[in-house]
Amino acid sequence: MKLHFYLPLRLVSEANAHTHWRARAKRAKEQRVRVALGWHAANLPALKKPSTVRLTRLSPRRLDDDNLASAFKAVRDEVAFQCGFDDRDLGVRVVRCGGRLRSADQAGYCPRSR
Repeated sequence: MKLHFYLPLRLVSEANAHTHWRARAKRAKEQRVRVALGWHAANLPALKKPSTVRLTRLSPRRLDDDNLASAFKAVRDEVAFQCGFDDRDLGVRVVRCGGRLRSADQAGYCPRSR
Protein backbone atom coordinates (compact mmCIF):
# COMPACT_ATOMS: atom_id res chain seq x y z
CA MET A 1 0.00 0.00 0.00
CA LYS A 2 1.32 3.45 -0.93
CA LEU A 3 0.21 6.59 0.84
CA HIS A 4 1.07 10.04 -0.47
CA PHE A 5 0.51 13.47 0.93
CA TYR A 6 2.10 16.83 0.33
CA LEU A 7 2.94 19.49 2.89
CA PRO A 8 4.28 22.93 2.00
CA LEU A 9 6.98 23.19 4.66
CA ARG A 10 10.08 25.31 4.71
CA LEU A 11 12.85 22.94 5.75
CA VAL A 12 16.07 24.50 6.97
CA SER A 13 19.34 22.67 7.43
CA GLU A 14 19.66 22.85 11.20
CA ALA A 15 23.35 21.96 10.93
CA ASN A 16 24.06 25.22 9.09
CA ALA A 17 21.44 27.46 10.71
CA HIS A 18 23.24 29.61 13.22
CA THR A 19 20.13 30.75 15.03
CA HIS A 20 19.06 31.08 18.64
CA TRP A 21 17.87 27.85 20.30
CA ARG A 22 14.41 29.31 20.83
CA ALA A 23 14.01 30.04 17.12
CA ARG A 24 15.03 26.44 16.32
CA ALA A 25 12.57 25.07 18.86
CA LYS A 26 9.77 27.24 17.44
CA ARG A 27 10.55 26.08 13.89
CA ALA A 28 10.57 22.40 14.96
CA LYS A 29 7.28 22.78 16.82
CA GLU A 30 5.66 24.46 13.82
CA GLN A 31 6.85 21.68 11.50
CA ARG A 32 5.53 19.00 13.86
CA VAL A 33 2.14 20.72 14.13
CA ARG A 34 1.86 21.03 10.34
CA VAL A 35 2.74 17.36 9.84
CA ALA A 36 0.17 16.33 12.46
CA LEU A 37 -2.54 18.48 10.90
CA GLY A 38 -1.69 17.24 7.41
CA TRP A 39 -1.70 13.63 8.60
CA HIS A 40 -5.15 13.99 10.15
CA ALA A 41 -6.54 16.03 7.24
CA ALA A 42 -5.42 13.35 4.78
CA ASN A 43 -6.96 10.71 7.08
CA LEU A 44 -3.88 8.51 6.85
CA PRO A 45 -3.75 5.27 8.82
CA ALA A 46 -0.92 4.16 11.08
CA LEU A 47 1.80 2.19 9.33
CA LYS A 48 2.41 -1.49 9.90
CA LYS A 49 5.89 -2.94 10.23
CA PRO A 50 7.95 -3.43 8.14
CA SER A 51 7.43 -0.15 6.29
CA THR A 52 9.42 2.40 4.35
CA VAL A 53 8.74 6.12 4.73
CA ARG A 54 10.05 8.37 1.97
CA LEU A 55 10.47 12.04 2.79
CA THR A 56 11.21 14.28 -0.18
CA ARG A 57 12.31 17.91 -0.07
CA LEU A 58 11.60 19.86 -3.25
CA SER A 59 13.58 23.06 -3.54
CA PRO A 60 15.60 25.14 -5.98
CA ARG A 61 18.86 23.99 -4.36
CA ARG A 62 19.95 20.60 -3.10
CA LEU A 63 21.23 19.72 0.35
CA ASP A 64 23.81 17.04 1.00
CA ASP A 65 22.66 13.99 2.95
CA ASP A 66 23.74 15.09 6.45
CA ASN A 67 22.08 18.50 6.04
CA LEU A 68 19.01 16.77 4.64
CA ALA A 69 18.84 14.55 7.73
CA SER A 70 18.99 17.55 10.07
CA ALA A 71 16.35 19.41 8.04
CA PHE A 72 13.93 16.46 8.29
CA LYS A 73 14.47 15.75 12.01
CA ALA A 74 11.21 17.27 13.33
CA VAL A 75 9.21 15.90 10.39
CA ARG A 76 10.56 12.40 10.95
CA ASP A 77 9.81 12.56 14.66
CA GLU A 78 6.20 13.59 14.05
CA VAL A 79 5.60 10.97 11.35
CA ALA A 80 6.90 8.35 13.78
CA PHE A 81 4.62 9.68 16.51
CA GLN A 82 1.56 9.67 14.22
CA CYS A 83 2.32 6.07 13.22
CA GLY A 84 2.81 4.97 16.80
CA PHE A 85 6.43 3.82 16.62
CA ASP A 86 9.81 5.03 17.77
CA ASP A 87 11.84 6.73 15.03
CA ARG A 88 14.82 4.50 15.97
CA ASP A 89 12.77 1.35 15.35
CA LEU A 90 14.45 -1.06 12.94
CA GLY A 91 11.11 -2.24 11.52
CA VAL A 92 10.56 1.12 9.82
CA ARG A 93 13.07 2.52 7.35
CA VAL A 94 13.10 6.25 6.64
CA VAL A 95 14.55 7.38 3.33
CA ARG A 96 15.27 11.07 2.82
CA CYS A 97 15.85 12.53 -0.59
CA GLY A 98 16.06 15.96 -2.10
CA GLY A 99 14.65 16.88 -5.47
CA ARG A 100 15.35 19.98 -7.45
CA LEU A 101 12.54 22.07 -8.85
CA ARG A 102 13.01 23.33 -12.36
CA SER A 103 9.98 25.62 -12.12
CA ALA A 104 7.29 26.55 -9.62
CA ASP A 105 4.70 24.68 -11.70
CA GLN A 106 6.51 21.35 -11.33
CA ALA A 107 5.19 20.75 -7.81
CA GLY A 108 2.57 23.46 -7.59
CA TYR A 109 4.54 25.14 -4.83
CA CYS A 110 8.05 26.48 -4.73
CA PRO A 111 9.37 27.12 -1.21
CA ARG A 112 11.16 30.42 -1.64
CA SER A 113 11.67 33.02 1.00
CA ARG A 114 13.51 36.28 0.97
